[in-house]
Amino acid sequence: MTLPDLRIKEGVILRSAHLRPHMTDIIVAALRYAPEMKGNEVWITSAKRRPAEKTKSKHPMCGAFDFRCKNILAADRAALVNRANEWAADIKKSLGSDYDVLAHGDGDNFHVHVEYDPK
Repeated sequence: MTLPDLRIKEGVILRSAHLRPHMTDIIVAALRYAPEMKGNEVWITSAKRRPAEKTKSKHPMCGAFDFRCKNILAADRAALVNRANEWAADIKKSLGSDYDVLAHGDGDNFHVHVEYDPK
């Protein structure tokens, strides 16, 4: 099985903390379970960023990645959303209960969010 290429959106901030094993496991799972993508590329669109108001995201602590969904090959928006949700479910199943995985967002900002959040 050939994995897609990993790409990182310009401006994404990566730190050495993103290379911890539990974080690289996220990347491996995203690549392994990715649906068919334009250019056979999986894009990280967010990693470390400032905290947003009213959110408990792990992005500020280098504990989360967002993966682009707009390049998923699909006949229409509904199929794209379905494939993204399946991708998120496969990632979640692979990583287990210490990870939160969610496909969400509007328009071109629709993405799969994966964070390490042990309970």
